[in-house]
Amino acid sequence: MPVDKVPDIVVGRLPLYLRTLNYLMEEGYEIVSSHELGRRLGISPAQIRKDLSHFGEFGKQGAGYDVKYLSTQLKHILHRPGARAGQLQRFCHQGVRNHPDLRQ
Repeated sequence: MPVDKVPDIVVGRLPLYLRTLNYLMEEGYEIVSSHELGRRLGISPAQIRKDLSHFGEFGKQGAGYDVKYLSTQLKHILHRPGARAGQLQRFCHQGVRNHPDLRQ
């Protein structure tokens, strides 16, 4: 699905997912479940799966997501023409500022 057809709120969460995946890679994770992502972000696992489904299939039920692969795919999505860079940047900064696990 083209990024411009995805709901704004979903597009806004992608940078948060990417940042969390980067932390997971730093911690040595290779595979992560939607439950673990959800726990870290305060988002339901079902919402994470639904958000990611707008862009394709990234994981397998019961097996989780390959952290490095999903991170790479989200970077491609976020840098795709039409990804609404200003909107993404605004959501990212708001999300980081408001989320206790992502504050610097």
